[in-house]
Amino acid sequence: MNYKKCGGIVRKHIKKITIILFFIVFPLLLTSCKKIESKEFTFASYKTKDAVPYDIYFDEEKYFSKPASEYNPELASASACLALSGFSTATSTYYKNADSNAKNLFKVLGFNNYLANEYGTKVPTDSSFGVFIASKQINDYTLIGITVRGSGYMMEWASNFNIGNNDEFAQGFFEASEIYLNFLKSYIENYNITGNIKIWTAGYSRGGASVNLATGRIDDGLVNNENIISDKVSYTKDDIYSYCYEAPAGKVIDLTQNEIFVKGSNYSNIHNILNLNDPVPFVAPLEFSFVRYGEDLFLPDIITDLNYEKQIKLVKSRLTDLPNYESVGDYKLDQFKDESIVKFLNYIPSPYVNVTPYIYVKDLINSLCTSIGNKEHYVDVMQKPIMEFFKFLFSHLSAKDSAINLVINIGKGLLMDDLQEVALYDLQNHREKFIQDFEILVFKAFKKIDLKISITDVRALTSEILKLVVGILFSDNGFVILRSIINMTNVGILGSAHVPELLLTHITSLDENYDSSGLTVKNSFNIIKVKTESEFELTIDDDEYIYFEDGVLVSNLVMKKTSGGYDIYIPADAEFKITSNNMLSYELYNHNNSFVNDKLIQSVTL
Repeated sequence: MNYKKCGGIVRKHIKKITIILFFIVFPLLLTSCKKIESKEFTFASYKTKDAVPYDIYFDEEKYFSKPASEYNPELASASACLALSGFSTATSTYYKNADSNAKNLFKVLGFNNYLANEYGTKVPTDSSFGVFIASKQINDYTLIGITVRGSGYMMEWASNFNIGNNDEFAQGFFEASEIYLNFLKSYIENYNITGNIKIWTAGYSRGGASVNLATGRIDDGLVNNENIISDKVSYTKDDIYSYCYEAPAGKVIDLTQNEIFVKGSNYSNIHNILNLNDPVPFVAPLEFSFVRYGEDLFLPDIITDLNYEKQIKLVKSRLTDLPNYESVGDYKLDQFKDESIVKFLNYIPSPYVNVTPYIYVKDLINSLCTSIGNKEHYVDVMQKPIMEFFKFLFSHLSAKDSAINLVINIGKGLLMDDLQEVALYDLQNHREKFIQDFEILVFKAFKKIDLKISITDVRALTSEILKLVVGILFSDNGFVILRSIINMTNVGILGSAHVPELLLTHITSLDENYDSSGLTVKNSFNIIKVKTESEFELTIDDDEYIYFEDGVLVSNLVMKKTSGGYDIYIPADAEFKITSNNMLSYELYNHNNSFVNDKLIQSVTL
């Protein structure tokens, strides 16, 4: 055999194949590397509600060719834009244009048949919910886009606190999800949509909770082999793309279960993106058996990612680039401090080491729930006065008023009054006088923001709140929790965690279309529960993260002192090593989205 000739033939064919592959693969590489062209949309500005321009990157062929269960950072940022476009912009006297941003976004993205529901362009009530829908034909399916009102909803605030006696859901969010689903059904019927469909939906805050329940209920139907939308359309779980931002929890579950069904694979198309430091997702509380459908994902934080500083720098830069930067202000969460304007409270030893808003809010919510007792007591005794308070509040205010700022201003009125020092003294020494002090403080705080309310109404409103305050104070670390509340800088910082612009700059900083930080969301973190009375050292990749210097604890991780040891919060992917010259044991728990209670991974004795 002429091996030389044979080799030449082989080389000739390889060359031909290489040329053919080049012309096939190279265009594909160019297509895959091609940057998506940005388009401009507008959303309602924080504080002012002015329309703020921002870029959105949208590639329908790319985004919706992948299954909905696959988290997509590009679709996540586009979905955040979708969620913010649903915010209401108008004043109460001109609410008919409140959906202008949603209408504009759908138009910019090439959607047709836009429709707002009956509540979307009317002054909100305590039981209304704005929903905005449009659709477009893509290949062999109809893509239906749905956004909802998640800000500027005035009296709807009251329904956030309507837990109710529903055995499956928080009543207020359930009623909103009913409005959502009924409008979707009527939309499909009115526009005669048939055949294969895909749904792209997103919501923020209350809107996020309602979208979570609505899409969770659609998934429930699929689990039970039931199409709850329309018998004229076809879809699977992976055709429902649901992104919920800073969403409260609204699904009731059985806390005795180790694995929670509604957080399993049947609901993996629902992505809940949360800032750990935002107090809003703590409502309704886990302590009362509430969770979210689907996957909880945490934005980069010191607790979830050792490299989070890289993203925070980008977030801070993006905030300063916002057209409404003067209204939003700088990033504030890293300024949270475990201290008070009331000097004597600062002498109380703190259990926190490197305290973050997350660990503080977690303890605060736990103390509140312990003080309330249970869900039934809240519903029977506290729900009505709290709802009436917000209905009363928004009957005196316009849509441009921020509820967060309003609560902060009430807090300022309470805490900056000279009487609060007297009240704190009476709390410790004369309980009956404290009640009188507190009623006067609340009355004066309302007067300062021009809310006309009688002292009789104040007494009715504050009776249960007082019980909560006293309950917190005499819980574990109660006075430490109190001192962080009696610090208006901290109150403002907690409020800033729920600013929509912060979410937008966070999520776009994880998308390569916007010059990404290279980080990603995480679905878990670990808690190391250390038992020791001795000094120890914790290293990660040979770098010291916790150590003692001249007997003083030094830590680069978030920690909390406990009885006989410490709780250490650490990213789930961090490979750590603990060493000590004395007896030390620890248990490692994983805080994961697939179950509710922290799950023990291992127990170690050194």
